[in-house]
Amino acid sequence: MRDIRSDLQERLGAIGERKQALTAEYQTSLQKLEVEEEALASLLEIETARFPEVRHRVRIEPPSPILPLPDFLFEKIKGGHASKEELNRLAETDGYSVEGQSLGRQVHLTLTNMARGGRIKEIGDGRYEAARPSNGFGELAS
Repeated sequence: MRDIRSDLQERLGAIGERKQALTAEYQTSLQKLEVEEEALASLLEIETARFPEVRHRVRIEPPSPILPLPDFLFEKIKGGHASKEELNRLAETDGYSVEGQSLGRQVHLTLTNMARGGRIKEIGDGRYEAARPSNGFGELAS
């Protein structure tokens, strides 16, 4: 067995040095933050003096989340049926727009893809309705 007291004292000394370095670094960072805080408080005071009265603050509400176009169209169809023109008008009224192409074209393509995917079906005369859900075995529920 060997005496390790000197090793332990060395380790304690190293920890003490690290603590002092960290404390110094902390004090320096804290002083920098305090200087920045004082500068910002001074700027705020100047701006408050420049614009003393703010009578009306306008709060801009964030836009309500807009559904993806396929979900929007499905929501409009699922209660009954609708034509492509009706769906296009509803989408336009609700603020849908497509960059680089017409909204009507995008509605047409979306409806076509939804019909191919089995989510909706065309019932003739250009009208669409929601497809009946399957029973989980690849068959339509009755």
